[in-house]
Amino acid sequence: MKMKTARWWLIAAILALAGVRYLLWWPKVDAGQLAFYNDQGQTAFTGVVIREPQPTGDAQKLVVAGDRLRGRVLITAAPYPVYQYGDRLEVDCRLKAPEPFDGFAYDRYLARLKIYSLCYQPQIKLISRGQGNWFYAQTLWVKGRFNNIIDRGMPSPESALLKAILFGQQSEMPTRLMQEFAQTGVTHIIAVSGSHVTIIGGILFNLFLALGFRRKVIFYLTTGSLLVFLLVIGWPASAVRAVIMGFLGLWAMQAGRLNNSSFSLILAAAVMLAINPWLLLYDVGFQLSFLAVWGMMVFTERIENLFDKLPFAITNTLGFRDSLIMTLAAEVATLPLIIYQFGLFSVVAPLANVLIAPVVTPIMILGAAVSAVGLVSLSLAKVLFWPVWLLLWYFLAVVEELASWRGAAIGGIEVGWWWAAGCYAGLLGWVYGRRLMRKNSE
Repeated sequence: MKMKTARWWLIAAILALAGVRYLLWWPKVDAGQLAFYNDQGQTAFTGVVIREPQPTGDAQKLVVAGDRLRGRVLITAAPYPVYQYGDRLEVDCRLKAPEPFDGFAYDRYLARLKIYSLCYQPQIKLISRGQGNWFYAQTLWVKGRFNNIIDRGMPSPESALLKAILFGQQSEMPTRLMQEFAQTGVTHIIAVSGSHVTIIGGILFNLFLALGFRRKVIFYLTTGSLLVFLLVIGWPASAVRAVIMGFLGLWAMQAGRLNNSSFSLILAAAVMLAINPWLLLYDVGFQLSFLAVWGMMVFTERIENLFDKLPFAITNTLGFRDSLIMTLAAEVATLPLIIYQFGLFSVVAPLANVLIAPVVTPIMILGAAVSAVGLVSLSLAKVLFWPVWLLLWYFLAVVEELASWRGAAIGGIEVGWWWAAGCYAGLLGWVYGRRLMRKNSE
């Protein structure tokens, strides 16, 4: 009992540290900071691109850290010439302070990344390349190789979908498709979240199990594979957090400690908040990752019991049944937050997940394997990509068909934070209240 109390006091202390860091997060702005020159006319500065540039159709977004003038700037530049991570640039533009819009705290959202200035339509001169971290640059190079193989191996939008499923890379997904994914409740499949990583881990676990490895060896192989996954997608901070959350979910499920793992999850979240306290309020990805893995921990067993009562059996070939159960468990936990944040409720989400779940595992396994073959022979990879393309075509056909149904999703829902808080209070009472009643009755 004393040990349990000490553990929760540890979490309270870490959260207190997160609170202090939250209060001290904003920098002291002086003439040596780029933010000092926000809304003061034209400013010239030099800096290095510190994140992978993100293409957005008619533009590219660059996060640049200043040299002499300190601070980070989010630059929206013309699509060409294409800049790279590690480029040192000379920039001339009007710096603007981020501002909230349409009820969205955009300034706070960027503050979590320590970005306090915006820059539009700048004049840019490339000074030099290769000024970033060497290891990170190599991971982006590997990711670029895989992207190139997929692009040359199959047409769009299937190629864009495969890159989204494997790497969480959504920048090339058409806007129409992203809307249809939201309407059908399958966005989690293409987002690097805690649930996404946990499901990937579950797929790998079942694959290694089918190959005859011992369970203890399988756990280490799966963990190593998740680290390789991070390496290939370029170690973005959001993915690192998702892998930590996903690893805890996977560890809990494979160790048979689903009902006793909440402390580990909360401890991990508390440490992340101590590192970056803005995640809690202004990073929806962090919120969804935490809730999805928590949902897998507390609802998987309940949903599995419901499946056992069905008049028909659901096969678990390559972990299909487990993946479906984990997906539904994650959706139960994240639904109130999704409605609150996005004002959208997908009526067809359960059906969409049932129809799509059988092909997600083959897409991941075959897509990754064929992409690796492409490193050796692109010609052979183009032939082997055909079955992957067919599965991706089916995936898109299901999404497009269900999204076209009248009443597929209810949009424009406006609820306050108190509504979401009430939903989660109810879920907590249902889960832990029943557990407490069961203990008292023993």
